[in-house]
Amino acid sequence: MVGYILPGTLLNQVDAAPARRLLLDRGLHLVVNLGQGVFGPKVLNTSSLVVSGSQTASGKLIVSDLAKMAATNRRRALSHVADVSWERWAQTVKTDPHLTFFTGDNRAAEILGRMRAEHPALASILDGPIERGVTPDVAEAHALARGGKDAKRLEPELLRPSVSGDQVRRYRSWKVDQFLLYTTRETSIHDFPRCLEHMKRFRHKITCKEVAAGTHPWWALHRPRDPAIFESPKFIGLTTSKKIELVYDRDSSAFVTDAMYVFRAPPEVDPYVLMGVLQSRAFLFLYRVANQGESRVIPQVKASKLQELPVPTFRDDRLLDIRERLRIAVEAMYQFAREIDVAKTEHQRVVVQRQASSTEHQIDQIVYELYGLTDEEIRIVEEATAGAGAKD
Repeated sequence: MVGYILPGTLLNQVDAAPARRLLLDRGLHLVVNLGQGVFGPKVLNTSSLVVSGSQTASGKLIVSDLAKMAATNRRRALSHVADVSWERWAQTVKTDPHLTFFTGDNRAAEILGRMRAEHPALASILDGPIERGVTPDVAEAHALARGGKDAKRLEPELLRPSVSGDQVRRYRSWKVDQFLLYTTRETSIHDFPRCLEHMKRFRHKITCKEVAAGTHPWWALHRPRDPAIFESPKFIGLTTSKKIELVYDRDSSAFVTDAMYVFRAPPEVDPYVLMGVLQSRAFLFLYRVANQGESRVIPQVKASKLQELPVPTFRDDRLLDIRERLRIAVEAMYQFAREIDVAKTEHQRVVVQRQASSTEHQIDQIVYELYGLTDEEIRIVEEATAGAGAKD
């Protein structure tokens, strides 16, 4: 046997799939997610222990997720890790498009596997891929408050309507609250002297090696995106979140930074229905299972994982009534959010909040129905996503 102590990204990161393939082919004896803090509080990356070796005659695998356990208890817990069927675990991994090494409850992974087999991937119903927003070298140089003095004095030709991450909240109204100074390699920056002077104020903060080497213009976005991906209508999602947080950009064509992602659904897909599915407990459960081993200090929703998750088909006319109920419930959530914002007393706010919580529970039940989950599967989903309701 050979033992490895490796970053936890080996368990789930998309670009580590070739390494997982090699380990699967070689055979594994033990896979344990140890979580953070194993080598001290300053080590931020999740540490995991993976021991590879030929399979024993019993065909068993020791597998466990200790990441959420108190650090002082993990050593003892390692001595009491239960084993599972190697063949069953390996089959579950091999049916996952990214060969994710599942270390949690294998029943959860099997639910994900069944949903993949019975429902299409999100990517298959979208109009194009999920895209990250633009990446600036210095965010404050490019993101400008909509009513701020900088935005008022700069040349408008380089300013694009934008939205900050604070605006992206589930079932909440939002507005364009900033501008994005959109510059690329091709921008003739000297034709916009006020923008150039503004950018010079932040030049000393740029640490990009490409800029230092003179291979990338210091005033250009580090990674601009094709402006076409920001055209409305589209969805905007928040990357730095523990849950799926979405808003629907119907007509603002808002640009976003890489703290957010964007995607577009075809006209035949009702945006309210899709939003209800993607912000449900069931979809959050599937995302967390697919993203097994993720224990980042800063939460991050990964587009590469979202695209491969199963969603209930939008082309089955037998589900029209269920989808209509879902659309009505989602519209109600928006109405409750508006009422909470204008509530004049704490009592009014609490009453509406209770209505919103009840309706969000209703949304979850409808989505369970769309997915065709059994009572036992629903119980597993609810336990795994406890605390992921409307108040969070």
